[in-house]
Amino acid sequence: MIIDRLRPIFRDILDDPELPVTPTLSPADCPQWDSVAHVRLVLAIEEEFAIQFSTEDVAGFATVADLVSALGQLGFRDSDA
Repeated sequence: MIIDRLRPIFRDILDDPELPVTPTLSPADCPQWDSVAHVRLVLAIEEEFAIQFSTEDVAGFATVADLVSALGQLGFRDSDA
């Protein structure tokens, strides 16, 4: 599943090995998810999936589900992960 590939990225970038990475996780739930961490997350996800998000996509990522949705729009499906 896509979220299984995202989980270690979030835990590494946000420096929390026990972080419950769920579709509803947002910066409001995670104080260490600030603007710098957001950029680092996006860069790490782009590297993991060998893709590049548009600026509009990046600005619209408010939850993990938003990231999963954007990856789906780029052709990634849970069965591919």
